[in-house]
Amino acid sequence: MRYLPRPARLVGVDGHGPAVEESRRQGIHDEYVVCDVRELPFPRRSFDAVVMLDLLEHLSTADGISLLERSEEIATRKVVVLTPNGWLPQDEYGGNPLQRHQSAWRAADLVTREYVVRGVSGHRVFRGYQAAYRRPVGVGAPLASMSELIVYRRPEKAFHLLAIKTIAD
Repeated sequence: MRYLPRPARLVGVDGHGPAVEESRRQGIHDEYVVCDVRELPFPRRSFDAVVMLDLLEHLSTADGISLLERSEEIATRKVVVLTPNGWLPQDEYGGNPLQRHQSAWRAADLVTREYVVRGVSGHRVFRGYQAAYRRPVGVGAPLASMSELIVYRRPEKAFHLLAIKTIAD
């Protein structure tokens, strides 16, 4: 969010209290809610946009679909999703059991839900566990950056999928 104009109000939601405390310490959001994202406590049309960065893969596919549907109810303008392209194994870490990946998402999964999907973070072959550049980093990082132009319109080749849905009035 550092590169975008700051919205009037940013609400951070996470199910892991220590993650919320770290975000609060960094001053990332204006407000914080600790809750299970499968049970968001917001009324319909609460926010201009709902942004989910590296979240869907931490839920089962069914719960991810439900979260997308709920987010589409809460947002008035956009739902923005960033998720790894396909299965990316990840266990819990940092004392946070919610870090374990439970599902895989492909561009087609989001396109069928009327999201515009682009590829980001470079070609998937240049990244691995926790999105780290493959070794040698001095080679993987620049190649990933250079491949951004290729994967943007070919999200099936990208490491991450960036999906945006415009909410109809």
